[in-house]
Amino acid sequence: MIPPNALMALTGGVFQLSPRGKTPAQHLAVNFFMQSLAQERKSGAIAIVLSGTGADGTSGWRRSRRKEVSPSLRIPATAKYGGMPRSAIDSGCADFILAPKDMAKEIRCMTMQST
Repeated sequence: MIPPNALMALTGGVFQLSPRGKTPAQHLAVNFFMQSLAQERKSGAIAIVLSGTGADGTSGWRRSRRKEVSPSLRIPATAKYGGMPRSAIDSGCADFILAPKDMAKEIRCMTMQST
């Protein structure tokens, strides 16, 4: 959870908060975080979009993939609020669409392959 009026990034392996800009524009905090995660962890980044409304996060993840950072995105097969997961699926960014109960096993297999 990101506090109101803040942006969060992963920098040097540490979560960093910074104040959000004062301009009256749409602030896409998840996009900002997804980009920092992919830049920091490159192909070792794994993101799971469990639930959410709108498309925040999708364009940040898509831009990261275009840079051939190759992070991996998991989407649950079910979600209370399906806007964010549906946006990621429709964009072609989702590597896996899984039931939440199957995600841990998939992530474990993926991390074992990279070692």
